[in-house]
Amino acid sequence: MFRLSDTASLNDFLKPLNERQNKNTYFIRAYNYGSEIEIFLKNIVENKNKYGLLVSEKLNNPDEKQLEYYETIIGHDFENNQQFILKIIQKWLPNLNSFQQNIVAESTADILNILLQEGKSVNMLKNIFVKFMCWAYYKLNSIMNKLGQDNLPKIIYIGSISNHELLFLRLIAECGCDVLMFIQDEESYNKADKNGSLSFLYKDKAEKNFPAEFNPSYILNLGKNNNIQQKTAPAKDDIKQQSSDKPKHNSRINIPQQKPYVNTNTWLSGNTLEDILKEQNERGSEDYIYNAFVKITGVWNKSTYSKDLFLFQKKIEQNKRTLLEIKDFDIPSIKETERIPRRQISSKEEIIGLLYPLMWRSAVPQLDNIIYKSFYDTIMNDSEEKLNRLNNKAVYILCWFNRFASALFSKYTQNGKTPVLIYFGGCKTNFESVFFKFLSNIPVDVLILCPAENNSCMLEDNMLFIQKYDDYLNIDKLPLSADDTVISTAAYNAEQELTQTLYTDSGLYRHRQYHKADSLKLQTMLEEINILWHEPATFRPGFETVNNTVLLPVIAAKINGVKDDNKKLYWENIRKKLGEDTLLIKHPPYIRHASPNKLNPADVLKNGKLLRDKIKNSPSYKYKILRNETQEHILDKLQLLIDSRIINGTFSQGMEYRIINVVLNMDKDIIRLIQKFDFTKYIPKVVAIACNETNFSLDDAILFAFLHYAGFDIALYAPTGYQVVETYYSEPLFVSYEAGTYEYDYMPSDIDKSFIAQEFISKIFGKK
Repeated sequence: MFRLSDTASLNDFLKPLNERQNKNTYFIRAYNYGSEIEIFLKNIVENKNKYGLLVSEKLNNPDEKQLEYYETIIGHDFENNQQFILKIIQKWLPNLNSFQQNIVAESTADILNILLQEGKSVNMLKNIFVKFMCWAYYKLNSIMNKLGQDNLPKIIYIGSISNHELLFLRLIAECGCDVLMFIQDEESYNKADKNGSLSFLYKDKAEKNFPAEFNPSYILNLGKNNNIQQKTAPAKDDIKQQSSDKPKHNSRINIPQQKPYVNTNTWLSGNTLEDILKEQNERGSEDYIYNAFVKITGVWNKSTYSKDLFLFQKKIEQNKRTLLEIKDFDIPSIKETERIPRRQISSKEEIIGLLYPLMWRSAVPQLDNIIYKSFYDTIMNDSEEKLNRLNNKAVYILCWFNRFASALFSKYTQNGKTPVLIYFGGCKTNFESVFFKFLSNIPVDVLILCPAENNSCMLEDNMLFIQKYDDYLNIDKLPLSADDTVISTAAYNAEQELTQTLYTDSGLYRHRQYHKADSLKLQTMLEEINILWHEPATFRPGFETVNNTVLLPVIAAKINGVKDDNKKLYWENIRKKLGEDTLLIKHPPYIRHASPNKLNPADVLKNGKLLRDKIKNSPSYKYKILRNETQEHILDKLQLLIDSRIINGTFSQGMEYRIINVVLNMDKDIIRLIQKFDFTKYIPKVVAIACNETNFSLDDAILFAFLHYAGFDIALYAPTGYQVVETYYSEPLFVSYEAGTYEYDYMPSDIDKSFIAQEFISKIFGKK
């Protein structure tokens, strides 16, 4: 950071950085006015183009629109460390060079740490940081990229000042800018700087009061002539900058003549694919450029749809026409928007005048004129009344068109072959819809395909030709080769239709029909546990399927004591809960020693969220052999367990890392139960017994909580009534039941004897 210095003469402000002994900047305040100051100001204004000058009154808090835009670009994250702040500045202030970005980050972190030591909370620091960023972008945009240059930029501030304004100006001074503050309310400054140590005091020898008309206009007029022209004082909340700071755009736009005109859809016969394959001379006379704007919902033939699309694109290629498939519409990036000026918009014409010059240009003037006319018509005819929202739509059109235009039109020639654009799935946002309306008026055939039943498209337009079919097919992209095409028989399609009918809202479910499940803890009577324990999920109260997710009623029970002090009946009751898909734990702890795992939990968790790709790509990841749906289920419930903070110490004692280690390191027997689990069938179980003073471990508690979220039934038996796992949880995981008297020194091996006796009886009577 630059060192801040005092000065005995304001002429020091005029020295370039290389002539300053300590390479310092000046951060000065003045409470009075005189001839020295006036001469200095006149000199500064006359050389403003050399230095870069901002003359400002009060820095207002960012308004709602500015904050909304900041959140759109940056999001809600905040960390009070220099590295994080630098990343934000690189996104938010991309026009600064790396030196400027680094020094702004360093100075900002320094100021925030001072505030932290004064007792400010992290949330308060975040709000101050956002305010500083908005001021830097919206108020100081004209000088930020001049920070630290040999001819340092200048800020002249007039009026009373708040603490945040003072800290921000000091921050900017430390980054390579001279700041002179004319404080007209000394009391306000003393409140903002109680020790008077944040800036240096300068006194003009004349020590006169400020002129009554002293304001930004007064100062900027000093450079025009020697006689000061009195100007009407602006409103206090306005910040005045030199007129060259903001580009001016003429609201009167000359719309080029568009000839030949684009003729949309009037030439179509109804056989869409065959129509689009036609050349221009087959579509109509030379007076028009003919294009297609078509949406097809459903499929015309399940058996041949994929093959027809493959043959269609092969014919397009044979005719040497451009075909572009758009796979997604990511929002415009910082790189795409960094050239767009951000300013208040007063009319639709101003939006067009501001953005159209930034649009991609072709080598064909006729094409450029058509694009210009379409952009103009799209913006002028839009019904959006709020200009800032309309401006956002226009920015999206600009960025997306620039993204795709070269691929579409690089081979385009006047009276040449019309490119084809295909988009699967339909328009999901208003931004996509308005973009396609723009495309419909330029020389491109637009084909929107919605073959799947769940495809929904927001696009509506009078010029859009819509074809609807009753059949549907789950396909979301063009087949790349003949191998990608699917030819299905009539019998296969009939079976699929029957399957769809049988397993939709019928109470019947296909094998592994659902891949997601959320656990619902059952609150039951103790006696009901035995009744529900072996029931399939679909027979339990509360079972439901919502949005392709199973709501899974599960049991999480801790049974304390022994009913009627009957040991034989006690072990028999436990034995009846065992089955093929049951994990039996007879002796706590279950996890005695953590298995070695080279996957470092700290490397796969950021801001509380799992880095799934990093986990899956790690050579230490054990679950790669599982079905993708099973892996996602495990990671979903691991994230849920972390987010729930049910394990004491999560996000306060680093417990989140231990949770990751336990869940990503489970035994083979448990993994097999999860892999086998069908959410609409029988539920896997855990039966755990703690008969004495040896409790389950923290790792066991983590495992139980994870398995509960993953959809397991868990029955924990404690004949002693001791707390054997509860102390690890921030809130109860198990529903606790009192079965009878507390008993001690029970032997878990008795369950094996019960099992042997039952097997013997079964053999005699021929049943189990």
